Amino acid sequence: MRRSGADVRPDGQHVTLQDVADRAGVSLTTASRVVNDGSRKVGKDLADRVNKAVAELGYTANLQARAVATGRAR
Repeated sequence: MRRSGADVRPDGQHVTLQDVADRAGVSLTTASRVVNDGSRKVGKDLADRVNKAVAELGYTANLQARAVATGRAR
């Protein structure tokens, strides 16, 4: 079943944080720090690139994956 919408890649898979990092030209760690508003801040130029990629790709966080990764649900 093919999904449609801004947060879906041409291959039918959801846009991942790695997709955002690749589009922005930054590491996965940097993209994660920007998207998750981490305690270690990222420079404005890098944050702007990541936020632009998020908007272009229509990225939305996968809350189930985040809960598994962090060991807690919000």
